Amino acid sequence: RAAKIGKVMLQKGGNAYDAAVATGFALMVTLPRAGALGGGGFMTIWDQPEKKASVWDYRESAPEAVKPKDFWNPDGSLNETLAKDSRLSAGVPGTVKALCKLENKGYLGLRTVMNPAIVMAKRGITVTQGLAAAVQASKDTLSKDPVTAAEFKVNAHWLRVGDEWKRPNLAK
Repeated sequence: RAAKIGKVMLQKGGNAYDAAVATGFALMVTLPRAGALGGGGFMTIWDQPEKKASVWDYRESAPEAVKPKDFWNPDGSLNETLAKDSRLSAGVPGTVKALCKLENKGYLGLRTVMNPAIVMAKRGITVTQGLAAAVQASKDTLSKDPVTAAEFKVNAHWLRVGDEWKRPNLAK
């Protein structure tokens, strides 16, 4: 579904950047584990006029207020819970910022390339086997936060194949 949206952007006269950004935002709706709304990554960009490649690192980064000392116990040992499973260890995502930075390289504009993802999130998508399996496999982790758990449920049950999954908060 996300790849088809990228193709539509090309058919509308967009370039590869438009297709990549539209696909990236659509993945946030259709395949959250790969869409990386809360994640980051790397991107190689080719600048044709300059005949130069650059690599963007938009991996998650630590919040500015968090310092390495925050993860140590008073006795000098590492606090595993704080380091791996707390709000202190959460990274600030970079994917959305990176995709938005590509706007000036595209032809269609951010509003146009984001719109299909927004529409899908509002109207809902049919849950696929892959999405349902990923949610089922992650229930323990997703259950740790009630807001997160609710996001991955339909009618109080974890996503199942064939469910219609609407994400109005993501659309906003």
